Amino acid sequence: MNKKQLPPHLANKRVEEMQLSARARKVLKELNITTFGQLYETDEEILAKASNCGKATLKEIKNLIFTEISVVEKYNKKTSITKLSFSSRAENCLLGEGISTVERLINTSIPKLLEIKNLGGKSLEEVVVKIKEFKEQYPYAKSWQNVYWGVEVSDQGMMTTLGNIIINYPIDFLPIEELVLILKKKGVNNIKELLRLDEGELFLNYKGRIFDRLYKYNNKLMEQTAGAAYCEKILTYNQLPVALDFIREKIVAKDSKTWTENIFKGLSSREKEIIQKYYGFMGDRLTLQEIGDQYGLTRARIQQIVKKIKGKILSNIYFENSIILMWFHTFGLLQGGVFLQEIFQKEFNTYYKDPSIDNNALSEMLLDIDPMFENLTYNVWGMTVLPIEHYQKVIEEGVQILQKGPLDEKDLLKELKQRPLYFSIKSRQEYVKGVLENFIPACLASAQNLALNPMGNYTLEVKEGTKVQSIINVLREEGKPLHYNVILERINKKGESNITVQYARAILANHKQIFARVGRGTYGLVEWGIKEYKHISDYIYDILTRYNKPLYYKEICKIVNSTHYTKHQTIYNALTQDERFKRTKTGYYTINKS
Repeated sequence: MNKKQLPPHLANKRVEEMQLSARARKVLKELNITTFGQLYETDEEILAKASNCGKATLKEIKNLIFTEISVVEKYNKKTSITKLSFSSRAENCLLGEGISTVERLINTSIPKLLEIKNLGGKSLEEVVVKIKEFKEQYPYAKSWQNVYWGVEVSDQGMMTTLGNIIINYPIDFLPIEELVLILKKKGVNNIKELLRLDEGELFLNYKGRIFDRLYKYNNKLMEQTAGAAYCEKILTYNQLPVALDFIREKIVAKDSKTWTENIFKGLSSREKEIIQKYYGFMGDRLTLQEIGDQYGLTRARIQQIVKKIKGKILSNIYFENSIILMWFHTFGLLQGGVFLQEIFQKEFNTYYKDPSIDNNALSEMLLDIDPMFENLTYNVWGMTVLPIEHYQKVIEEGVQILQKGPLDEKDLLKELKQRPLYFSIKSRQEYVKGVLENFIPACLASAQNLALNPMGNYTLEVKEGTKVQSIINVLREEGKPLHYNVILERINKKGESNITVQYARAILANHKQIFARVGRGTYGLVEWGIKEYKHISDYIYDILTRYNKPLYYKEICKIVNSTHYTKHQTIYNALTQDERFKRTKTGYYTINKS
Protein backbone atom coordinates (compact mmCIF):
# COMPACT_ATOMS: atom_id res chain seq x y z
CA MET A 1 0.00 0.00 0.00
CA ASN A 2 1.31 3.44 -0.96
CA LYS A 3 2.11 5.56 2.02
CA LYS A 4 1.15 9.24 2.21
CA GLN A 5 3.72 11.95 1.69
CA LEU A 6 4.48 13.58 5.03
CA PRO A 7 4.75 17.35 5.48
CA PRO A 8 8.40 18.39 6.13
CA HIS A 9 7.81 19.39 9.77
CA LEU A 10 6.53 15.89 10.59
CA ALA A 11 9.01 13.98 8.42
CA ASN A 12 11.92 15.76 10.14
CA LYS A 13 10.53 15.47 13.67
CA ARG A 14 13.22 13.96 15.94
CA VAL A 15 12.63 10.77 17.96
CA GLU A 16 13.64 12.71 21.11
CA GLU A 17 10.56 14.94 20.64
CA MET A 18 8.13 11.97 20.58
CA GLN A 19 6.31 10.62 23.62
CA LEU A 20 7.70 7.10 23.82
CA SER A 21 8.71 4.70 26.58
CA ALA A 22 12.39 3.95 27.24
CA ARG A 23 11.98 0.46 25.70
CA ALA A 24 10.46 1.86 22.49
CA ARG A 25 13.24 4.45 22.20
CA LYS A 26 15.81 1.64 22.60
CA VAL A 27 14.18 -0.30 19.74
CA LEU A 28 14.31 2.72 17.42
CA LYS A 29 17.93 3.42 18.38
CA GLU A 30 18.85 -0.19 17.54
CA LEU A 31 17.29 0.26 14.07
CA ASN A 32 19.08 3.63 13.66
CA ILE A 33 15.74 5.45 13.31
CA THR A 34 16.19 9.12 14.28
CA THR A 35 13.19 10.91 12.67
CA PHE A 36 9.45 10.28 12.32
CA GLY A 37 9.88 10.10 8.53
CA GLN A 38 12.26 7.14 8.88
CA LEU A 39 9.90 5.47 11.35
CA TYR A 40 6.90 5.96 9.04
CA GLU A 41 8.76 4.34 6.12
CA THR A 42 9.90 1.34 8.22
CA ASP A 43 7.80 -1.81 7.74
CA GLU A 44 6.04 -3.36 10.73
CA GLU A 45 7.88 -6.67 10.18
CA ILE A 46 11.28 -4.96 10.60
CA LEU A 47 10.13 -3.33 13.85
CA ALA A 48 8.79 -6.66 15.17
CA LYS A 49 12.12 -8.43 14.51
CA ALA A 50 14.11 -5.95 16.63
CA SER A 51 15.31 -7.30 19.96
CA ASN A 52 13.16 -6.35 22.98
CA CYS A 53 10.29 -5.26 20.69
CA GLY A 54 7.39 -7.18 22.17
CA LYS A 55 3.72 -6.86 21.30
CA ALA A 56 3.16 -4.00 23.78
CA THR A 57 6.12 -1.99 22.43
CA LEU A 58 5.07 -2.57 18.81
CA LYS A 59 1.52 -1.48 19.63
CA GLU A 60 2.87 1.68 21.32
CA ILE A 61 4.90 2.61 18.20
CA LYS A 62 1.92 1.93 15.87
CA ASN A 63 -0.35 4.09 18.05
CA LEU A 64 2.19 6.93 17.91
CA ILE A 65 2.29 6.78 14.09
CA PHE A 66 -1.52 6.75 13.89
CA THR A 67 -1.85 9.72 16.29
CA GLU A 68 0.69 11.88 14.47
CA ILE A 69 -0.87 11.16 11.04
CA SER A 70 -4.39 11.81 12.39
CA VAL A 71 -3.40 15.24 13.71
CA VAL A 72 -1.95 16.22 10.31
CA GLU A 73 -5.07 15.02 8.53
CA LYS A 74 -7.31 16.92 10.93
CA TYR A 75 -5.61 20.31 10.49
CA ASN A 76 -3.63 21.64 7.56
CA LYS A 77 -2.92 25.16 6.31
CA LYS A 78 -6.10 25.18 4.20
CA THR A 79 -8.35 24.12 7.10
CA SER A 80 -11.29 26.50 7.55
CA ILE A 81 -11.31 28.68 10.67
CA THR A 82 -14.87 27.44 11.31
CA LYS A 83 -13.27 24.28 12.78
CA LEU A 84 -11.55 26.31 15.51
CA SER A 85 -14.75 26.89 17.54
CA PHE A 86 -14.77 30.70 17.55
CA SER A 87 -17.76 32.64 18.89
CA SER A 88 -20.24 33.74 16.21
CA ARG A 89 -19.11 37.39 16.35
CA ALA A 90 -15.39 36.59 16.06
CA GLU A 91 -15.95 34.04 13.28
CA ASN A 92 -18.20 36.36 11.23
CA CYS A 93 -15.78 39.28 11.59
CA LEU A 94 -12.83 37.18 10.37
CA LEU A 95 -14.75 35.65 7.46
CA GLY A 96 -16.02 39.11 6.51
CA GLU A 97 -12.38 40.22 6.07
CA GLY A 98 -11.55 37.19 3.91
CA ILE A 99 -9.62 35.42 6.71
CA SER A 100 -11.06 31.99 6.01
CA THR A 101 -8.16 29.56 6.49
CA VAL A 102 -5.90 28.74 9.44
CA GLU A 103 -2.83 29.77 7.38
CA ARG A 104 -4.34 33.19 6.61
CA LEU A 105 -5.28 33.68 10.27
CA ILE A 106 -1.79 32.83 11.58
CA ASN A 107 -0.25 35.34 9.12
CA THR A 108 -2.51 38.23 10.12
CA SER A 109 -0.79 40.74 12.43
CA ILE A 110 -2.41 42.17 15.57
CA PRO A 111 -2.75 45.71 14.10
CA LYS A 112 -4.58 44.19 11.08
CA LEU A 113 -6.94 42.37 13.45
CA LEU A 114 -7.51 45.64 15.33
CA GLU A 115 -8.68 47.26 12.10
CA ILE A 116 -11.47 44.67 11.55
CA LYS A 117 -14.88 46.28 11.92
CA ASN A 118 -16.99 45.08 14.90
CA LEU A 119 -14.14 42.94 16.28
CA GLY A 120 -14.14 44.40 19.79
CA GLY A 121 -11.63 43.96 22.59
CA LYS A 122 -13.16 40.73 23.92
CA SER A 123 -13.41 39.11 20.49
CA LEU A 124 -9.88 40.21 19.58
CA GLU A 125 -8.51 38.62 22.75
CA GLU A 126 -10.45 35.43 21.94
CA VAL A 127 -8.85 35.27 18.46
CA VAL A 128 -5.32 35.93 19.76
CA VAL A 129 -5.68 33.29 22.51
CA LYS A 130 -7.01 30.75 20.00
CA ILE A 131 -4.08 31.33 17.61
CA LYS A 132 -1.59 31.00 20.50
CA GLU A 133 -3.19 27.77 21.80
CA PHE A 134 -3.38 26.30 18.28
CA LYS A 135 0.34 26.90 17.65
CA GLU A 136 1.21 25.39 21.04
CA GLN A 137 -1.01 22.32 20.51
CA TYR A 138 0.11 21.80 16.90
CA PRO A 139 3.75 23.02 16.68
CA TYR A 140 3.92 22.13 12.98
CA ALA A 141 1.51 25.04 12.31
CA LYS A 142 4.44 27.41 12.94
CA SER A 143 5.89 26.30 9.59
CA TRP A 144 2.86 27.87 7.87
CA GLN A 145 3.76 31.31 9.19
CA ASN A 146 5.77 33.64 6.97
CA VAL A 147 4.60 37.01 8.30
CA TYR A 148 6.25 38.21 11.51
CA TRP A 149 5.57 41.59 13.09
CA GLY A 150 3.69 42.66 9.95
CA VAL A 151 6.59 41.84 7.59
CA GLU A 152 6.55 38.98 5.07
CA VAL A 153 9.82 37.11 5.48
CA SER A 154 11.86 35.94 2.49
CA ASP A 155 15.57 35.58 1.79
CA GLN A 156 16.74 38.90 0.29
CA GLY A 157 20.28 37.77 -0.40
CA MET A 158 23.07 40.03 0.87
CA MET A 159 20.66 42.29 2.83
CA THR A 160 19.50 39.29 4.86
CA THR A 161 23.12 38.16 5.33
CA LEU A 162 24.08 41.62 6.65
CA GLY A 163 20.98 41.66 8.85
CA ASN A 164 22.35 38.56 10.59
CA ILE A 165 25.17 40.71 12.02
CA ILE A 166 22.76 43.20 13.59
CA ILE A 167 20.31 40.68 15.08
CA ASN A 168 23.06 39.24 17.29
CA TYR A 169 23.74 42.59 19.00
CA PRO A 170 22.67 43.05 22.65
CA ILE A 171 19.29 44.77 23.04
CA ASP A 172 21.12 47.45 25.06
CA PHE A 173 22.31 48.78 21.68
CA LEU A 174 18.75 49.78 20.76
CA PRO A 175 17.51 53.27 21.71
CA ILE A 176 14.57 51.82 23.68
CA GLU A 177 15.75 52.33 27.25
CA GLU A 178 12.20 52.30 28.63
CA LEU A 179 11.64 48.72 27.34
CA VAL A 180 15.04 47.09 27.89
CA LEU A 181 14.32 46.25 31.56
CA ILE A 182 10.98 44.62 30.67
CA LEU A 183 12.59 42.57 27.90
CA LYS A 184 15.51 41.44 30.05
CA LYS A 185 13.06 40.16 32.67
CA LYS A 186 11.61 37.98 29.92
CA GLY A 187 15.09 36.61 29.21
CA VAL A 188 15.60 38.61 26.00
CA ASN A 189 19.28 39.49 25.61
CA ASN A 190 19.77 40.22 21.91
CA ILE A 191 17.84 41.62 18.95
CA LYS A 192 17.27 38.17 17.46
CA GLU A 193 15.53 36.98 20.62
CA LEU A 194 13.43 40.17 20.58
CA LEU A 195 12.28 39.58 17.00
CA ARG A 196 11.49 35.92 17.74
CA LEU A 197 9.08 36.80 20.56
CA ASP A 198 5.52 35.68 19.86
CA GLU A 199 3.40 38.66 18.81
CA GLY A 200 0.20 37.24 20.32
CA GLU A 201 1.80 36.42 23.68
CA LEU A 202 3.21 39.95 23.97
CA PHE A 203 -0.18 41.43 23.13
CA LEU A 204 -1.85 39.40 25.88
CA ASN A 205 0.86 40.35 28.42
CA TYR A 206 1.38 44.02 27.52
CA LYS A 207 -1.76 45.50 26.03
CA GLY A 208 -1.77 49.18 25.20
CA ARG A 209 1.24 51.50 25.03
CA ILE A 210 3.99 48.93 25.75
CA PHE A 211 2.76 46.51 23.08
CA ASP A 212 2.27 49.35 20.56
CA ARG A 213 5.88 50.43 21.05
CA LEU A 214 7.26 46.90 20.83
CA TYR A 215 5.27 46.25 17.66
CA LYS A 216 6.47 49.50 16.07
CA TYR A 217 10.13 48.78 16.88
CA ASN A 218 9.98 45.12 15.82
CA ASN A 219 8.17 45.95 12.59
CA LYS A 220 10.92 48.44 11.67
CA LEU A 221 13.72 46.06 12.71
CA MET A 222 12.23 43.21 10.65
CA GLU A 223 12.21 45.49 7.61
CA GLN A 224 15.70 46.90 8.21
CA THR A 225 17.31 43.48 8.82
CA ALA A 226 15.45 41.88 5.86
CA GLY A 227 13.89 39.15 8.03
CA ALA A 228 17.30 37.85 9.16
CA ALA A 229 15.88 36.56 12.47
CA TYR A 230 13.93 33.91 10.50
CA CYS A 231 16.37 33.42 7.56
CA GLU A 232 19.61 32.67 9.33
CA LYS A 233 22.72 33.01 7.17
CA ILE A 234 26.36 32.97 8.22
CA LEU A 235 28.70 35.79 7.18
CA THR A 236 32.43 35.05 7.29
CA TYR A 237 35.36 37.46 7.39
CA ASN A 238 36.29 36.54 3.80
CA GLN A 239 32.85 37.71 2.60
CA LEU A 240 33.20 41.16 4.17
CA PRO A 241 34.87 42.86 1.14
CA VAL A 242 31.96 41.78 -1.11
CA ALA A 243 29.45 42.87 1.55
CA LEU A 244 31.15 46.26 1.91
CA ASP A 245 31.07 46.86 -1.86
CA PHE A 246 27.36 45.97 -1.86
CA ILE A 247 26.68 48.54 0.89
CA ARG A 248 28.77 51.24 -0.81
CA GLU A 249 26.62 50.87 -3.93
CA LYS A 250 23.50 51.36 -1.79
CA ILE A 251 24.99 54.47 -0.14
CA VAL A 252 26.04 56.22 -3.37
CA ALA A 253 22.74 55.28 -5.08
CA LYS A 254 21.03 57.89 -2.89
CA ASP A 255 22.02 61.54 -2.66
CA SER A 256 24.13 62.12 0.50
CA LYS A 257 22.03 65.17 1.35
CA THR A 258 18.98 62.87 1.61
CA TRP A 259 20.88 60.57 3.99
CA THR A 260 21.78 63.63 6.12
CA GLU A 261 18.12 64.72 6.23
CA ASN A 262 17.13 61.19 7.32
CA ILE A 263 19.77 61.17 10.09
CA PHE A 264 18.51 64.48 11.56
CA LYS A 265 14.83 63.72 10.88
CA GLY A 266 12.47 64.80 13.67
CA LEU A 267 14.92 67.25 15.29
CA SER A 268 13.82 70.83 15.89
CA SER A 269 16.00 73.61 14.47
CA ARG A 270 17.32 74.30 18.00
CA GLU A 271 18.14 70.63 18.64
CA LYS A 272 19.97 70.42 15.31
CA GLU A 273 21.91 73.57 16.16
CA ILE A 274 22.90 72.29 19.63
CA ILE A 275 24.14 68.89 18.41
CA GLN A 276 26.08 70.48 15.56
CA LYS A 277 27.79 72.89 17.95
CA TYR A 278 28.56 70.01 20.31
CA TYR A 279 30.28 68.01 17.55
CA GLY A 280 31.97 70.96 15.85
CA PHE A 281 29.97 71.17 12.60
CA MET A 282 30.45 74.93 12.68
CA GLY A 283 34.12 75.10 13.69
CA ASP A 284 35.67 74.01 17.01
CA ARG A 285 33.60 71.78 19.26
CA LEU A 286 31.90 73.69 22.08
CA THR A 287 31.71 72.41 25.64
CA LEU A 288 28.37 71.84 27.35
CA GLN A 289 29.01 74.97 29.44
CA GLU A 290 29.77 77.10 26.36
CA ILE A 291 26.58 75.91 24.63
CA GLY A 292 24.58 76.52 27.82
CA ASP A 293 25.88 80.09 28.06
CA GLN A 294 24.65 80.77 24.52
CA TYR A 295 21.11 79.56 25.30
CA GLY A 296 20.88 80.76 28.89
CA LEU A 297 20.74 77.17 30.20
CA THR A 298 22.81 75.25 32.72
CA ARG A 299 25.48 72.76 31.73
CA ALA A 300 23.38 69.91 33.21
CA ARG A 301 20.33 70.91 31.16
CA ILE A 302 22.36 70.99 27.93
CA GLN A 303 23.72 67.54 28.83
CA GLN A 304 20.13 66.24 29.11
CA ILE A 305 19.20 67.80 25.77
CA VAL A 306 22.26 66.34 24.02
CA LYS A 307 21.46 62.86 25.41
CA LYS A 308 17.88 63.13 24.11
CA ILE A 309 19.09 64.27 20.67
CA LYS A 310 21.56 61.37 20.47
CA GLY A 311 18.69 58.96 21.19
CA LYS A 312 16.60 60.45 18.38
CA ILE A 313 19.46 60.21 15.86
CA LEU A 314 20.26 56.63 16.90
CA SER A 315 16.57 55.77 16.53
CA ASN A 316 16.55 57.23 13.01
CA ILE A 317 19.53 55.06 12.08
CA TYR A 318 18.47 51.76 13.68
CA PHE A 319 14.80 51.88 12.65
CA GLU A 320 14.91 53.80 9.36
CA ASN A 321 18.43 53.84 7.86
CA SER A 322 20.23 50.74 9.13
CA ILE A 323 22.22 50.47 5.87
CA ILE A 324 24.41 53.26 7.35
CA LEU A 325 24.81 51.12 10.46
CA MET A 326 25.73 48.09 8.33
CA TRP A 327 28.25 50.22 6.44
CA PHE A 328 30.08 51.36 9.58
CA HIS A 329 29.97 47.95 11.23
CA THR A 330 31.07 46.00 8.13
CA PHE A 331 33.95 48.44 7.63
CA GLY A 332 34.96 48.11 11.30
CA LEU A 333 34.84 44.30 11.23
CA LEU A 334 36.90 44.23 8.04
CA GLN A 335 39.55 46.31 9.83
CA GLY A 336 39.66 43.69 12.60
CA GLY A 337 37.48 45.63 15.03
CA VAL A 338 40.05 48.38 15.79
CA PHE A 339 40.90 51.25 13.44
CA LEU A 340 42.26 54.79 13.23
CA GLN A 341 39.69 57.56 12.90
CA GLU A 342 41.50 59.01 9.88
CA ILE A 343 41.11 55.69 8.00
CA PHE A 344 37.40 55.66 8.80
CA GLN A 345 37.00 59.28 7.69
CA LYS A 346 38.73 58.48 4.40
CA GLU A 347 36.20 55.67 3.80
CA PHE A 348 33.30 57.94 4.80
CA ASN A 349 34.39 60.89 2.65
CA THR A 350 34.94 58.66 -0.40
CA TYR A 351 31.30 57.52 -0.56
CA TYR A 352 29.44 60.20 1.41
CA LYS A 353 29.61 63.66 -0.14
CA ASP A 354 27.23 66.25 1.31
CA PRO A 355 28.56 69.76 0.59
CA SER A 356 26.00 71.31 2.98
CA ILE A 357 27.64 69.81 6.09
CA ASP A 358 31.05 69.03 7.61
CA ASN A 359 31.40 65.34 6.69
CA ASN A 360 34.26 64.74 9.16
CA ALA A 361 32.17 66.10 12.04
CA LEU A 362 29.19 64.00 10.89
CA SER A 363 31.24 60.78 10.77
CA GLU A 364 32.69 61.47 14.24
CA MET A 365 29.21 62.13 15.63
CA LEU A 366 27.85 58.87 14.20
CA LEU A 367 30.77 56.91 15.66
CA ASP A 368 30.31 58.55 19.06
CA ILE A 369 26.56 57.94 19.43
CA ASP A 370 26.63 54.33 18.19
CA PRO A 371 27.02 51.94 21.18
CA MET A 372 28.93 49.61 18.86
CA PHE A 373 31.97 51.91 18.94
CA GLU A 374 34.20 53.09 21.78
CA ASN A 375 37.01 55.63 21.64
CA LEU A 376 39.95 53.52 22.91
CA THR A 377 42.53 56.30 22.83
CA TYR A 378 42.98 59.47 20.83
CA ASN A 379 42.15 58.81 17.16
CA VAL A 380 41.59 55.04 17.75
CA TRP A 381 38.14 53.39 17.81
CA GLY A 382 37.15 49.85 18.72
CA MET A 383 34.00 47.75 18.34
CA THR A 384 32.36 46.87 21.65
CA VAL A 385 31.25 43.40 20.47
CA LEU A 386 34.94 42.46 20.23
CA PRO A 387 37.37 42.02 23.19
CA ILE A 388 38.52 45.67 23.20
CA GLU A 389 39.06 45.45 26.96
CA HIS A 390 42.30 43.67 25.97
CA TYR A 391 43.40 46.46 23.58
CA GLN A 392 46.00 48.03 25.90
CA LYS A 393 47.23 44.63 27.05
CA VAL A 394 47.85 43.49 23.45
CA ILE A 395 49.99 46.59 22.82
CA GLU A 396 51.82 46.24 26.16
CA GLU A 397 52.72 42.61 25.42
CA GLY A 398 53.73 43.58 21.87
CA VAL A 399 56.06 46.27 23.27
CA GLN A 400 57.48 43.77 25.77
CA ILE A 401 58.32 41.31 22.97
CA LEU A 402 59.82 44.02 20.71
CA GLN A 403 62.19 45.24 23.42
CA LYS A 404 64.38 42.30 22.41
CA GLY A 405 64.53 43.64 18.85
CA PRO A 406 62.45 44.09 15.64
CA LEU A 407 60.23 41.24 14.42
CA ASP A 408 58.19 40.75 11.28
CA GLU A 409 54.41 40.63 11.73
CA LYS A 410 54.15 36.83 11.44
CA ASP A 411 56.78 36.22 14.14
CA LEU A 412 55.27 38.86 16.44
CA LEU A 413 51.81 37.30 16.09
CA LYS A 414 53.28 33.84 16.69
CA GLU A 415 54.81 35.08 19.97
CA LEU A 416 51.55 36.73 21.05
CA LYS A 417 49.51 33.60 20.25
CA GLN A 418 51.55 31.63 22.80
CA ARG A 419 50.45 33.93 25.61
CA PRO A 420 47.33 33.47 27.82
CA LEU A 421 45.94 36.75 26.48
CA TYR A 422 45.38 35.16 23.04
CA PHE A 423 43.19 32.42 24.52
CA SER A 424 41.10 35.01 26.40
CA ILE A 425 40.50 36.82 23.11
CA LYS A 426 39.64 33.62 21.21
CA SER A 427 37.08 32.59 23.84
CA ARG A 428 34.82 35.52 22.91
CA GLN A 429 31.73 35.09 20.72
CA GLU A 430 32.38 35.79 17.03
CA TYR A 431 29.70 37.91 15.33
CA VAL A 432 31.47 37.26 12.03
CA LYS A 433 33.41 34.01 11.68
CA GLY A 434 37.16 34.70 11.42
CA VAL A 435 37.19 38.31 12.63
CA LEU A 436 38.92 37.50 15.94
CA GLU A 437 41.99 36.26 14.02
CA ASN A 438 42.39 39.83 12.76
CA PHE A 439 41.80 41.57 16.09
CA ILE A 440 45.41 41.43 17.38
CA PRO A 441 46.92 42.68 14.06
CA ALA A 442 44.40 45.54 14.14
CA CYS A 443 45.46 46.50 17.69
CA LEU A 444 49.15 46.51 16.70
CA ALA A 445 48.51 48.56 13.55
CA SER A 446 46.76 51.29 15.56
CA ALA A 447 49.41 51.55 18.33
CA GLN A 448 51.18 54.92 18.47
CA ASN A 449 54.35 53.45 19.97
CA LEU A 450 54.80 50.72 17.35
CA ALA A 451 55.83 51.11 13.71
CA LEU A 452 56.49 49.02 10.62
CA ASN A 453 59.96 49.78 9.18
CA PRO A 454 60.78 49.62 5.43
CA MET A 455 61.90 45.98 5.91
CA GLY A 456 58.35 45.03 7.03
CA ASN A 457 59.37 44.53 10.67
CA TYR A 458 57.60 45.88 13.73
CA THR A 459 59.81 48.13 15.88
CA LEU A 460 59.38 50.35 18.92
CA GLU A 461 58.92 53.95 17.88
CA VAL A 462 60.03 56.68 20.30
CA LYS A 463 57.94 59.80 19.82
CA GLU A 464 59.48 62.41 22.11
CA GLY A 465 58.09 65.22 19.96
CA THR A 466 54.47 64.06 19.94
CA LYS A 467 51.61 66.22 21.19
CA VAL A 468 51.05 63.81 24.08
CA GLN A 469 54.66 64.30 25.16
CA SER A 470 54.31 68.09 24.91
CA ILE A 471 51.43 67.99 27.41
CA ILE A 472 53.39 65.68 29.74
CA ASN A 473 56.40 68.06 29.62
CA VAL A 474 54.28 71.09 30.61
CA LEU A 475 52.74 69.25 33.59
CA ARG A 476 56.13 67.95 34.75
CA GLU A 477 57.65 71.43 34.58
CA GLU A 478 54.74 72.90 36.59
CA GLY A 479 54.66 70.02 39.07
CA LYS A 480 50.93 70.38 39.71
CA PRO A 481 47.61 69.79 37.89
CA LEU A 482 46.58 72.41 35.30
CA HIS A 483 43.46 73.34 33.35
CA TYR A 484 43.67 72.30 29.68
CA ASN A 485 43.48 75.97 28.59
CA VAL A 486 46.61 76.74 30.67
CA ILE A 487 48.39 73.67 29.24
CA LEU A 488 47.57 74.82 25.70
CA GLU A 489 48.79 78.34 26.41
CA ARG A 490 52.17 77.02 27.69
CA ILE A 491 52.65 74.66 24.72
CA ASN A 492 51.76 77.26 22.11
CA LYS A 493 54.10 79.82 23.75
CA LYS A 494 56.97 77.36 23.37
CA GLY A 495 55.99 76.74 19.75
CA GLU A 496 56.63 73.01 20.18
CA SER A 497 53.50 71.94 18.32
CA ASN A 498 50.15 73.27 17.16
CA ILE A 499 47.44 71.73 19.34
CA THR A 500 43.74 72.66 19.14
CA VAL A 501 41.43 72.72 22.19
CA GLN A 502 39.51 69.74 20.80
CA TYR A 503 42.71 67.73 20.31
CA ALA A 504 44.07 68.55 23.78
CA ARG A 505 40.82 67.58 25.54
CA ALA A 506 40.66 64.31 23.61
CA ILE A 507 44.26 63.41 24.55
CA LEU A 508 43.73 64.24 28.24
CA ALA A 509 40.41 62.36 28.44
CA ASN A 510 41.46 59.24 26.56
CA HIS A 511 45.00 58.61 27.84
CA LYS A 512 43.81 57.53 31.29
CA GLN A 513 47.02 55.58 31.88
CA ILE A 514 48.93 58.91 31.70
CA PHE A 515 46.54 61.68 32.81
CA ALA A 516 44.07 61.86 35.71
CA ARG A 517 41.18 64.33 35.87
CA VAL A 518 41.21 66.13 39.21
CA GLY A 519 38.61 68.83 38.57
CA ARG A 520 36.49 70.28 35.79
CA GLY A 521 38.88 70.55 32.84
CA THR A 522 41.90 70.11 35.15
CA TYR A 523 44.37 67.25 34.79
CA GLY A 524 47.46 65.90 36.52
CA LEU A 525 49.85 63.02 35.87
CA VAL A 526 49.12 59.48 37.07
CA GLU A 527 52.86 59.11 37.81
CA TRP A 528 52.37 61.58 40.70
CA GLY A 529 50.14 58.98 42.39
CA ILE A 530 46.95 60.86 41.51
CA LYS A 531 43.88 58.70 40.98
CA GLU A 532 40.87 59.71 38.89
CA TYR A 533 37.51 59.24 40.62
CA LYS A 534 34.10 59.00 38.98
CA HIS A 535 32.63 61.00 41.88
CA ILE A 536 34.32 63.03 44.63
CA SER A 537 32.51 61.00 47.30
CA ASP A 538 34.60 57.96 46.24
CA TYR A 539 37.78 59.99 46.94
CA ILE A 540 36.44 61.10 50.33
CA TYR A 541 35.65 57.47 51.17
CA ASP A 542 39.26 56.48 50.34
CA ILE A 543 40.60 59.34 52.53
CA LEU A 544 38.48 58.38 55.56
CA THR A 545 39.37 54.71 55.09
CA ARG A 546 43.08 55.55 54.89
CA TYR A 547 43.06 57.78 58.00
CA ASN A 548 40.81 55.33 59.89
CA LYS A 549 39.51 58.07 62.21
CA PRO A 550 36.90 60.87 62.09
CA LEU A 551 38.08 64.05 60.27
CA TYR A 552 36.81 67.60 60.48
CA TYR A 553 35.01 68.90 57.36
CA LYS A 554 37.63 71.60 56.62
CA GLU A 555 40.46 69.10 57.03
CA ILE A 556 38.77 66.80 54.48
CA CYS A 557 38.44 69.78 52.10
CA LYS A 558 42.15 70.54 52.49
CA ILE A 559 43.19 66.93 51.73
CA VAL A 560 40.86 66.70 48.72
CA ASN A 561 42.06 69.99 47.24
CA SER A 562 45.71 69.03 47.59
CA THR A 563 45.19 66.89 44.46
CA HIS A 564 41.60 67.34 43.25
CA TYR A 565 40.28 70.88 42.87
CA THR A 566 36.74 70.77 44.24
CA LYS A 567 34.40 73.40 45.72
CA HIS A 568 33.86 73.12 49.47
CA GLN A 569 30.10 73.06 48.93
CA THR A 570 30.45 70.01 46.63
CA ILE A 571 32.49 68.21 49.30
CA TYR A 572 29.94 69.16 51.97
CA ASN A 573 27.08 67.85 49.79
CA ALA A 574 28.91 64.55 49.30
CA LEU A 575 29.47 64.17 53.06
CA THR A 576 25.84 64.91 53.97
CA GLN A 577 24.06 63.10 51.12
CA ASP A 578 26.12 59.91 50.71
CA GLU A 579 24.92 57.13 53.05
CA ARG A 580 28.50 55.84 53.38
CA PHE A 581 29.36 58.79 55.68
CA LYS A 582 28.00 59.86 59.05
CA ARG A 583 28.49 63.00 61.15
CA THR A 584 29.67 62.59 64.74
CA LYS A 585 28.41 64.70 67.62
CA THR A 586 31.47 66.93 67.50
CA GLY A 587 30.95 67.84 63.81
CA TYR A 588 33.50 65.40 62.44
CA TYR A 589 32.80 62.89 59.66
CA THR A 590 33.64 59.20 59.51
CA ILE A 591 32.69 55.99 57.64
CA ASN A 592 29.17 54.75 58.36
CA LYS A 593 29.70 51.11 59.38
CA SER A 594 26.12 50.44 60.42
